[in-house]
Order: sequence, then C-alpha cells, then structure tokens
Amino acid sequence: MNLKQIITSILMIILLGQLNNVHAQNKESSKYDHYYNDGVITSSITKKGSELIKAGNFVEMDKLRIGLNKSSENVKLPITTSKGRIDLDATQDGILILVKLYLCGHCPNHHASIATGFVLNKEGVCATNHHVFAKDPKESIDYVSVFAIDNQGNTYPVVEVLAANKDNDLALFKIEPQDEVLKPVFLGENAKVADNVHIISHPKFMFYTYSRGFVKRSYLSYKEGAPRQSISANFDPGSSGAPVFNDSGDVVGVVTSVMTVYDKENKNAKIEIREMIPIDLLKQMCRGPL
Repeated sequence: MNLKQIITSILMIILLGQLNNVHAQNKESSKYDHYYNDGVITSSITKKGSELIKAGNFVEMDKLRIGLNKSSENVKLPITTSKGRIDLDATQDGILILVKLYLCGHCPNHHASIATGFVLNKEGVCATNHHVFAKDPKESIDYVSVFAIDNQGNTYPVVEVLAANKDNDLALFKIEPQDEVLKPVFLGENAKVADNVHIISHPKFMFYTYSRGFVKRSYLSYKEGAPRQSISANFDPGSSGAPVFNDSGDVVGVVTSVMTVYDKENKNAKIEIREMIPIDLLKQMCRGPL
C-alpha cells in the first residue's frame, strides 16, 4: 500500500467515525423528539419575534390597544360537532403561545412574557383575555408588541384587537395565517357544576401543559359582577386566555385568574380559587353589534 492509499484509508476511517457519531447523536436526539424543551422554545420564539420587530413586521402595542374599546365583532365560527372524546394531540393544534416582547432597559435584547390564546376560525380570528393586551398600572414594563405561535412553530404578528370586554376579561384578536392552515377549536355550551374540564396552557413557560379537574361553583365575581366559574384544574401565570375543554373537546370556558384567600392576619394563603369565564360570554362577543 502506497502513501496515497494509506492517507485515503485514514480519511475514510475518520469520515466514517464522524458519520457514526452524527448518527448516534441523531438517534439519541430522536428519543426526545416528543418532549418539549422549554428553554429552547423560549429562546426560539423570543428570537423570531425580535427578528420580526427588527424587520418592521409588527403592530405596536399602543395601536393594538385601540381595539380594546370595541365591544363585539362579527365572527364566523366553525359548526360545533361532538367528537365523542377529547383528543389532546388534535386539540393543542388550535392553542397558541402568545409572546409579549419588551425591552428591559439594561440590555439591547428583547425579553418575553407569555400568555395563551386559541384559534376561532381559519381566517385568523383568535381569543384570549382582555388583560393580555391591557396596560396594568401596577406594571412598569412597556411591551413592544404581541406575537402568536402555533404548535408547529409558525409565528404570526397580532395585527389587530377586534373587540374586548374588560369586565368579562375577554378579547378577540386577528392574525394573518399566510400559507399555513390554522386549526380552530369548537365552542360548546356552558359547563355545569361537577362537569369535567381539561386545560392545555403555558404556565410559567412550561409549554402545552395539560391539567384536568371539574367545575366547583358558578357565581358572579365580587368586583365586576360578571359570571365566573371556579374549577379544580390547575393553572398558573402564562395560562391567561387558555381554552377550557369538556370531555368532548369543545371549549366551555376561558382561563382568567387565580384568587388567593388569606387567613385573618392576611399572611398565610388558605385557599386558591382558579376562575374561568363561561363560554357564552365569548359567543356574545362574536355575534357582532346587536
């Protein structure tokens, strides 16, 4: 064997070793393809939103908030059909990650605050909470804009808030789907006490987290006098605006808030009341002006 053949053999051995390493890494990675990597997702969606802002492909938060003054919008909704049993894999395709980007003032990078939304029709009308877009007087953060990301990683600038209701804590907003096909959820009927409920949301950057429970109580909220229902299913910040499903996979409510009840000294939390908005209130917003 001459020198050229020896060098060629060595190069082939190195190349085969590299290919085997890549194959092993891919094989190892593929074992976790169905696992959500929250850190990677957070970095990715923040980067995508930041790139859209730098490209000028966004609507400023102040302009989006103009739509909070409109109370209703004519929205074409999919016909509700009972699917027999909730399909979690199919259901989460209609659930959005809402990313509110802001600058901290200490670095040039955008940072993300997370909420949840869901698709109402293929034209890009979606729903979430009023407080996702409203300015909180207690909060010092100035948000630049809001972006929606679907379960496939497609990123959509929120182009308009179509309607909102502060007391009911609901908002309709618009995204433009381009070539992607949006997968809307189906709106069902109001849930009753003891009915089972299911939630998929993004609590504290833990994306597409599932929780189940039941309706505990129906009542009027103390502050707004608006219809609310307390549920036993768990959710936390980041879940705002998430759809609440029944056993058939139809939306029966929208996540809104957690109310903490303290002891007499107002020091120790005794109970947490997790509230949802009955779905009829969202349906009323979608019917347009009466």
